[in-house]
Amino acid sequence: MAFLDWVLPDDSPTDLPWVAAGIVSHHRDHGEIVQLYPPPEDPDDDPVCCLIGEVSDPVIEALTAWLLVDPANWADRSRLPGVKVSPRLPPKPAEDFRHHGRERIHRALTEYRHLVKRLQEEPADSTPNLTALALRGLVLLADHTASAHIPPARWSVRSVRETIQLLGFDRLDLLYPHQREAASCRGHVLLTAPTGSGKTEAALLWTTYQKESDRSGGRIFYILPYQASLNAMHARLSRLFPGSVALQHSRALQALYRGLLAKHYTPEKAASVARREQSLARLHHHPIRILTPYQLLRGAFRLKGYEALLTDTVDGLFAFDEIHAYEPRRLGMILGMMEYLRSNLGGRFLVMSATFPSVLRRVLQEVLGSAVEVSAGDALYQAFARHTLRLVDGQIMDAHVLEHVVRLARGGNSVLVVCNTVPTALNVHKSLVERLEKDGIATGLLHGRFNARDRFAKEKHLLDEMGTQNRNPSGRPVVLIATQVVEVSLDIDFDTLFSEPAPLESLVQRFGRINRGRRHAVRDVHVLRRPPDGQHVYLDEYIARALQTLEEHKNDVIDESKVGRWLDRIYCGSIAEQWDREVTHYREEFSRACLDDLRAFQSDPELEEKFDKLFDGTEVLPKSLGAEYEHLQNDDPLCASELLVPISSRQLEVLREAGKILSRPGDHPIIVDVPYDANEGLQLVQSA
Repeated sequence: MAFLDWVLPDDSPTDLPWVAAGIVSHHRDHGEIVQLYPPPEDPDDDPVCCLIGEVSDPVIEALTAWLLVDPANWADRSRLPGVKVSPRLPPKPAEDFRHHGRERIHRALTEYRHLVKRLQEEPADSTPNLTALALRGLVLLADHTASAHIPPARWSVRSVRETIQLLGFDRLDLLYPHQREAASCRGHVLLTAPTGSGKTEAALLWTTYQKESDRSGGRIFYILPYQASLNAMHARLSRLFPGSVALQHSRALQALYRGLLAKHYTPEKAASVARREQSLARLHHHPIRILTPYQLLRGAFRLKGYEALLTDTVDGLFAFDEIHAYEPRRLGMILGMMEYLRSNLGGRFLVMSATFPSVLRRVLQEVLGSAVEVSAGDALYQAFARHTLRLVDGQIMDAHVLEHVVRLARGGNSVLVVCNTVPTALNVHKSLVERLEKDGIATGLLHGRFNARDRFAKEKHLLDEMGTQNRNPSGRPVVLIATQVVEVSLDIDFDTLFSEPAPLESLVQRFGRINRGRRHAVRDVHVLRRPPDGQHVYLDEYIARALQTLEEHKNDVIDESKVGRWLDRIYCGSIAEQWDREVTHYREEFSRACLDDLRAFQSDPELEEKFDKLFDGTEVLPKSLGAEYEHLQNDDPLCASELLVPISSRQLEVLREAGKILSRPGDHPIIVDVPYDANEGLQLVQSA
């Protein structure tokens, strides 16, 4: 800042506060700068004087020589309109610096403070505030990527035709109609199509068309709700676009590491490559991101470096998959973020699902301003009719239900059993193991309380046995007991389903794991009639209305094109009003708490803590894995981190109240005195 008078033209005084802001905020937020460099009352106490004394004359001479050549060359190469750097150097640079440096630094600091104050008086979405976000975001992005010595990544696909060939099709007319329509829609799109009918391909064609049609469009963000589906999508898109795809979620490092080990990397090489990939993702390097919506919300909650995150989303192309999976509170925040990205940063959105109830469709149209609605035709829905609905009396643990599962498995059918709670899944698993073990039929368990190592192993084994592409190579039936984690997570293909009652959209997702590859005309999906309540997982009325709707279609082949109408019958009246009220409330609350004060230069520790409580939860280390953790910390830290088990903040509080936490406050990891088993997971106390 002491040298700005040498490079800024006299006729542009308005440049000084902005250039000063870019420099002074380089590594520190506004609050830190004000604290470190207040206007001095006594020059002897001025920290700026110490800084000036540290600069030697040879350094000033070298800087002078640099200013005469490099900035002008950079301005010329950048081809930015109107950018010129014409240094006006004093005859005696070192002497000029000694006499005027302190004064110039304080003048620049004063201009910076006044700029921040003016910005506070402007609406957060005003042009000056958006400019400030971009200013700091670009400085951070440029600095970090230059420090890492990485060139900018480029989107290598140039046309829709090229994408079609990349996806394995020879001609456009070989695509499904909804894929062809997505490949020619400019702007926002709501896409409805059956599970397994190529929505991902449609999204890629849409993104390519946005870039091809107007030669713009920024990064591509593919957004999914669950880590397993994110990992699978990352692997899939990395095969199509090697080196161009980032994975971003709380366990991305472990997922990358496991994926590399599966490719026969040595542990050392896998750890090195995984860490580099994660570092590149943090630098916003890749043109394609696979992430949860919570990664985008980090910008609104002003976590450190948020300006770089938001700047990187400018003109972004966002493909949202399975948006129905979010409960009203999180959906409200996601919708608020979508509206901000659209209206302020030029974001374009394709939102896709197998089913859109009208209440969700309406709010999406409102948030996006206007969106083209693309839907698979009736003929395609009929071709994708894969399930016959069976309603079963009783509960999942009833003897006649379990015997039905056993009978089908012994008959060679692979059976998926989905429970709403982990305790129920554990009990069902135990009962079925006792019945099927003597028959040599594999019985697996999958829920959210496994550590990363065991869950990755389970998912890999499941995909090897029941994946759509290589289903059941052993020929032996498989029985899997799972919770909701299976709904939109894995590309698996079972023969039949037994499910506890759940909201209709959740049941449709569970149905999507059955006969997924359409190997048979239709297969049965069984839904229990009891319990008729939400089991403290779902609202009771959602379950009651779902069961009422299903009763009208029992023993029918499910026509997925009509599921939207079924959902409209559920989301009507008091339920629709309550849903809309909750989503609107949380959307407005998010705007007031985060977006209405989203300005540059000021990360917020309080909002960061709130974000952690809302989304991150926590991870704990079971006492029984303590010795292994300590050993791996020295030999393979990434493997050590895979031993931690995710739990919610509420579950952590229950464990604390029960006296099950052994570590001291602030220690990492949090050690819990709770049984853990690689086959059954973490055995939380019942109330947790």
